[in-house]
Amino acid sequence: MKREFEKIHIFLRFLVKAILSVMIIYNTYVFTVGRYDIYEHMFINLIFVLPLGFILYAPSRRYVDRTGLFDYLLIVVSFITTITFWLNYYNWVFNRMWLVTPLSMEQLVFGVIMMILLVELIRRVFGKPLFILSLICLIYGLTCPYLPYPLGFKTHPLKILDLLLFTPYGILSTPLEVMATYVIAFTLLGCAFQLARIDVFFIELTKSLIGKSVGGIGKVSVIASALFGTISGSAVANVYATGTITIPTMIGMQYPRELAAAIEAVASTGGQITPPIMGAAAFVMAEILGVPYITVVIAAVFPALFYYLFLYIQLHFTSIKLGLRGLTEEEVPKAVEILKKQGYRMIPLLVFIYLLVVQSWGPISSAIVAFYTSLTISLFRKDLLRKPALIINTLTNGMMETVPIILVACSAGIVVGVLTYTGIALKIGSLIMRASFGILEIALIYIALLTILMGMGVPTTAAYIMTSAVALPALSLFGVKGIVAHMFILYYAILSAITPPVALAAFAAANLSKSSPMRVGFLAMKLGLGLFFIPFAMFSKPELLVVAGSSSTYEVCLAFTTVLMACFIMSVGLAGYLKSNIPLIHRVVLIVMGVILLYFKDIFIILGTSSVAIILLFFHIYRYKNRN
Repeated sequence: MKREFEKIHIFLRFLVKAILSVMIIYNTYVFTVGRYDIYEHMFINLIFVLPLGFILYAPSRRYVDRTGLFDYLLIVVSFITTITFWLNYYNWVFNRMWLVTPLSMEQLVFGVIMMILLVELIRRVFGKPLFILSLICLIYGLTCPYLPYPLGFKTHPLKILDLLLFTPYGILSTPLEVMATYVIAFTLLGCAFQLARIDVFFIELTKSLIGKSVGGIGKVSVIASALFGTISGSAVANVYATGTITIPTMIGMQYPRELAAAIEAVASTGGQITPPIMGAAAFVMAEILGVPYITVVIAAVFPALFYYLFLYIQLHFTSIKLGLRGLTEEEVPKAVEILKKQGYRMIPLLVFIYLLVVQSWGPISSAIVAFYTSLTISLFRKDLLRKPALIINTLTNGMMETVPIILVACSAGIVVGVLTYTGIALKIGSLIMRASFGILEIALIYIALLTILMGMGVPTTAAYIMTSAVALPALSLFGVKGIVAHMFILYYAILSAITPPVALAAFAAANLSKSSPMRVGFLAMKLGLGLFFIPFAMFSKPELLVVAGSSSTYEVCLAFTTVLMACFIMSVGLAGYLKSNIPLIHRVVLIVMGVILLYFKDIFIILGTSSVAIILLFFHIYRYKNRN
């Protein structure tokens, strides 16, 4: 449970600011110079993160307002342990044969202490779901030599400790490598964007363009969240960034509180697959696949577009149905004036896109140049010139978010390391294969449910990594590999943020709207119901990912048009309104037609389904005209 920063002891507040400042300087220097040993870099960031975790997160509600003696002990022990690992990392990790050379007594003692510290921090930061999962995997790894078949695995318990802490296949694996490099670099960039006030520019520009339309402020929330998602990549952060402005405004425009929160939750959740700066999971995906990050960005363009298009269309018809008006002329700023006065705020983002896409620079190099550009742009803010401390506070507050990010990677390293080493991941994959009777569609449903289940109360990145460990072997048995399989899992990992009973984005929005978290969660799921079908289109129409194969322009255009039509038909069916209320049976037919369009690829099925849906829609328009 996170402590309120202002209630922490003044000495610890100073220590937090000092650690974060050193962390910012170190990482900025390393990314600017571009030369570093990745394993040393990971251990150095653990030196920052572990003590910060014990200061910022309380062991229980009882200690939220005070720091106990045990916390001080853990802070000191975490410093000593992480520094010891850093000083000895080369001998402990590389100057030995992994899983063959016995652990020294020093390795054993500090290894056990490190594991206890990590598991305790996972409990404090993420609560029970991720803690229990990590603990179960850890206990299983230590006891698997003594379990009967098929759960048993012949190894020595100490080899599990060796695997998790002293090889690149546990905590020091791809997730932590990605978090300590790409994600920290993009966190710095996000802080700089915040200083440049790009988020405010996005909201004001969106207001000027669509604010006067039906349900205007709701649509502003959708588009602004999509735009902010391009620089955020976190559902909860997106909710708090744009929701603090859009949710109160929606409530003031007579939106029901739960609906306002649900719209913001669903809109903010999509930010994790919105290019060019996607969530942390996208960087992990690129590393696992061994492809450039820009490849993942290109693959996410259509899925992200359909995500927001579906939500926008459904919100449009829902707004008409509920009689939700747009903003008045006085409430809408002029686009030309905004571009004149605030257009310069877009320069850092444009610089990043130019370097990444046109110049083919790496993500970190592009992010660092955009970071410096954004800091320069922020100097145009008069309040920052008067109070330079605001710059330090913004940067350090943003870097606090690296604590849960790094711990997610450590937790994923524990879970995936144990599941992979003991062969349980392959066994679960085979189980999915048998339970689906060799039918891909049934297996996909199982994997979708598993991903959503793993994502309840767990950050998207952890859900994606852990589900991938067991789902990818199953999909490979069906011959499905590559970016299609990864995007399918990532999409459902993202949707877990709006899926009750533990919907993190929905609960954050409910907090801002002062409404029931569960009601907001279920309403968000209802609002985004059609989104749960879109990932299946990636298998029937892999050309949507553009990079998934050598598809022709015709195939890409056909797939795009078909899914576009499916989004419209399903949105109307779920909203239940087109000029007038649509009967339930017709709504069901429209939703089914949309699902058919999403899944089937045959041109005759597409034409037949589209014809039926269009006839049904025109029937309602004709009936409405006759009534009037």
